[in-house]
Amino acid sequence: MRVKFFAFLLLIIAAVLTALSTPTSRSTAEKVRQDAGPSAAPGPMAVQAANLPGTIDGAAHPEMIPDRTAYLMLFRLIANRRGEAEQRSIRSYLRTNAGLGRAEAHRPFDNTDADIEAVIAAAEEFNEKVTVLDGKAAAIKDRAWPNPAAADLEQLSVLQRQKEALIDGVSASLLQRLSPGGAAKLVRHINQYVKRRVKLTPEPATLPGGAGWQPGTPPGTPGSHH
Repeated sequence: MRVKFFAFLLLIIAAVLTALSTPTSRSTAEKVRQDAGPSAAPGPMAVQAANLPGTIDGAAHPEMIPDRTAYLMLFRLIANRRGEAEQRSIRSYLRTNAGLGRAEAHRPFDNTDADIEAVIAAAEEFNEKVTVLDGKAAAIKDRAWPNPAAADLEQLSVLQRQKEALIDGVSASLLQRLSPGGAAKLVRHINQYVKRRVKLTPEPATLPGGAGWQPGTPPGTPGSHH
């Protein structure tokens, strides 16, 4: 059986957070927690979960973090920035940390600001479509948790597969929209920067929130909840 993981973003990019207001920074953290799933908890509990046995630390093993997870984190970070200051900060992040944006005069002009706009547009496209899927998943969880029926779990699995296909489709399309230099820089940023700031921690073996639920308790053992 394939082991499922939660993803945690270890560091929300400093270049972004230092320029954003406190409420916006909190919103970013909440988006990351939402992707971690229904049993993710804020603050110290999330840190504790990230240290469970079997955790994959991108800082040590970035090659073990899936591209899909890294693009998800990047899109979540970039999307839905409405204020002028937020938009300016995101563009600064992509220019400074990812190396995108207008090239210096003495360099080949193959990496223009169009690459930055393409990344932002892709993140917004993803956000618009994934919001619908997230809303459907949240409705199922609100109605069925902590005792979902088999049909509820199947619906959630279908939604998760749709979400994964959406991430893959948008990220692949994005690389086609970028200039050759921009695509190479974005891939390098994903592999060398984003993945190093992600941890994957095993999903609890039992459903969250029910009586006797404990993270990591194998189904069918004392204390497990079905």
